[in-house]
Amino acid sequence: EQMEQSSALFASLDDDGDGRVSGAEMVPIMTRWGLPQTVNRQVWDLADGDADGYLDEHGVCVALCLLEGAKRGRELPASLPASLAEPGAA
Repeated sequence: EQMEQSSALFASLDDDGDGRVSGAEMVPIMTRWGLPQTVNRQVWDLADGDADGYLDEHGVCVALCLLEGAKRGRELPASLPASLAEPGAA
C-alpha cells in the first residue's frame, strides 16, 4: 500500500515525465507532516542518495517511509538502512 501511495504521489509530482522530482516540488509534501525543518533536511539527504537535488520514484518512497517513521517518534538513521536501499544498489 505504501508503494502504491508513493507511486501515485510521484506520478502527480513528475509533471514533465523526466522520472525525477525536485526539492521545491517535495517541500509542500514534506511540510505537511509537521516535522521540524532539520528533520525534513535529514530525510531529504537520506532519500537523495546520489545528492543530485532530485528524487526518483524510489527516493520519494524512501522519503515517505522516513517521514512516517519520524512522525511516529522513530529516530532517523545516520545512513540509509539496507531495507530502504534501492534494489540492485551496491
